[in-house]
Amino acid sequence: MRALVQRAYGPVETSVGVEEVRLPAPAGGDVCVRVRYAGVNPLDWKLIEGHYKWMSKARPPCGVGFDLAGEVHDAGRAATRFAQGARVAGLIPAFQRPPGSIAQYALVPARLLVEVPHPVPLDQAAALPVAGLSALQMCRMAGVGPGARVLVHGASGGVGHLAAQIARNFGGAVTASGSVAGHPLLRSLGLASVVDRDAPADSWGGPFDAILDCATTLTSSDLGNLLAPDGHYVATTPRFPQVIADAVLNLVRRGKRRVLMLKLDGADLEDLMHQAAAGTLRVAVERAFALGDAAQALIQSRAGHVRGKLVVAID
Repeated sequence: MRALVQRAYGPVETSVGVEEVRLPAPAGGDVCVRVRYAGVNPLDWKLIEGHYKWMSKARPPCGVGFDLAGEVHDAGRAATRFAQGARVAGLIPAFQRPPGSIAQYALVPARLLVEVPHPVPLDQAAALPVAGLSALQMCRMAGVGPGARVLVHGASGGVGHLAAQIARNFGGAVTASGSVAGHPLLRSLGLASVVDRDAPADSWGGPFDAILDCATTLTSSDLGNLLAPDGHYVATTPRFPQVIADAVLNLVRRGKRRVLMLKLDGADLEDLMHQAAAGTLRVAVERAFALGDAAQALIQSRAGHVRGKLVVAID
């Protein structure tokens, strides 16, 4: 089979390529998926460049990618949930095993696979797992609920455009900040309150009960202007040393400022897929790259400014 292979640590341009590799054989609770689309996440190129070496299972030579959607090809004896040929989506658990979703076939634990309802296109399903779980869990951490005033910062990105929709589905009154170029996407998702992320933060309104910082660029000064005294702030990635200071200050202040710690949860993924099937959650796929151009997808992700998600079409 053909797969994108990380040959060494270093720049994507020189460290990956498409190769012929052995077809994986499932055992135990694993499912072998015939991959139709693989989702692209910033974690993919970060691992290739050597970030998180101390905790990652991505030791070259190895595969690339975690998100995927396709059909069940084969399954281990303990993986009996899905019929052969069933449309499924899921993810390879990052940091627990080597990546490898950008390939014709991939092994995925059955607990991290869900069936894809037929109203949901497979390209959208492939782009949903990591970004969707991040968005859903950020909303929960921030206590988003009916009537909550919510700011989603970086709302036109992969996590952000999903977080804005999920917060709205939870009953929040959502303000979405994004670049001017991303405003058409945000409005197409039915988000009425859209602000320019490059304008002064104190012009965005507020105070907000919940702030979901999907760009991780808001400063303490920004939060002083934007966050309600008992509000909750959640960022996608930690910034040092602020994350340490926040952990201490959270012990004494009413409002909390935290960083997402993603939990890989099949039930949460099923919830997201139901929202997508109901039409209340749309995954915006900006572009699908061919397998032979998968490195270009990683390079575009690294460059930033992706509106929605990127995927690799395996065939």
